[in-house]
Amino acid sequence: MPELKIIPIGPYVLDEMHQINTFFITTKTYKILYDLVPIQFYEKFREELMSQSRIEEIDYLVLSNSHSSILNVMEKLIQDGFKGVIISNHFFSRQIENVYQNIQVKSLKSLDFILMDGKEVVFEFIPVVFLPYPKMFLSYMPLTETLFSNTIFSSYIHLSALW
Repeated sequence: MPELKIIPIGPYVLDEMHQINTFFITTKTYKILYDLVPIQFYEKFREELMSQSRIEEIDYLVLSNSHSSILNVMEKLIQDGFKGVIISNHFFSRQIENVYQNIQVKSLKSLDFILMDGKEVVFEFIPVVFLPYPKMFLSYMPLTETLFSNTIFSSYIHLSALW
């Protein structure tokens, strides 16, 4: 069984009601970056990421948040040496392929919704329809029983802050 490490990078506070969490995940075989930050946080994010690994050593980038502003961050990550495989939903994968023709891109469907490490399942990808992001997906790591819930349950604010 692969030894898994899940290392949080962030959180990065967007405003009083929103924050972004990304993760660096290692198995015996792979180094996986799970999601990216908005461009205004890239330098801090890069510094935290590089304390865990060199960017060119990352095998996979899983993009569960598929908004177009991520393309600017991907450009910087590629300039900093990323050469791994990008995994995302079918819609966003096609957009990425059109922009970055020298980077390998895999849609969830092309992976049969599973990322394997040898004979072990690293991720099960679960498509969900959730407004305002109808093409989103959740990711489940069975070996650690960890659910990456994308934007569902992603922010917390005490109701008193709204009054």
